[in-house]
Amino acid sequence: MLRCAEGGRPFPSKVIPQWHGESRGRWEEDTWGNETTGYAPEGAFRGVSAGIRVVEWLTRVGPETVEFEIATDDPAARESPWTLMFSMKKTEQPMFEYACHEGDHGLANILRNARLEELGKIETTP
Repeated sequence: MLRCAEGGRPFPSKVIPQWHGESRGRWEEDTWGNETTGYAPEGAFRGVSAGIRVVEWLTRVGPETVEFEIATDDPAARESPWTLMFSMKKTEQPMFEYACHEGDHGLANILRNARLEELGKIETTP
């Protein structure tokens, strides 16, 4: 069940492909909906195309439960749209932000270059 675009800020008339697409979200009563399109071809994963459309919905269904629904439509890669839904329960465990950034490899490169500099194999510029 793909639904979201109406009511939210419109997508640009000329989409500039983004690695993880261009997203638009809006509230519909007690549900938050988010639609993403405009993926860069390099960002396509697991057999999808850059033309995939992803719609996500988060609905609080109880004081400690959120229902998450995701639907995708990618006619270039799949015969039909598919939808997945599951519930998430509140936990007392700490929550950590997930982020993917240059730091994933940066520290190893910094240390490697420092060792090479110590050995006189490279020269750093101030």
